[in-house]
Amino acid sequence: MHMRPANTTGSPNGFNGEESCVLMRYAGMSPNVNTIGIYGYDPDKDQHDLTAKQISQMLWYLLDGRSRGRKEAKIDERESFNEYHMAFAEVDTTFIQSKKTGRWWMQLPDKRFIACSYKDYLLGQQ
Repeated sequence: MHMRPANTTGSPNGFNGEESCVLMRYAGMSPNVNTIGIYGYDPDKDQHDLTAKQISQMLWYLLDGRSRGRKEAKIDERESFNEYHMAFAEVDTTFIQSKKTGRWWMQLPDKRFIACSYKDYLLGQQ
């Protein structure tokens, strides 16, 4: 993940602070993420410690996501999910919704599940 440092302006690339925090929360919620790295921070170039504050907020969201992810049932615990079957883009697709947290997943053709939203489920019905 490339984040625009808080002490630069005019960069057309990278995520803004809010996007970086949202992505860190999702990374924390994922059972597949084992390592996170934040590289290239230079405190000598960090005016008013804005980048340091952004990094600390990103780490808070990572920990928040990890806490939320631990409350979720494992995908293979099917009794913990509501299951919905439909044809999505002419492919039989399964959507599941957690009975514990209300989160949604969609099954890929290779049988793995990816996180999605209720809106994605509704789009699959069209």
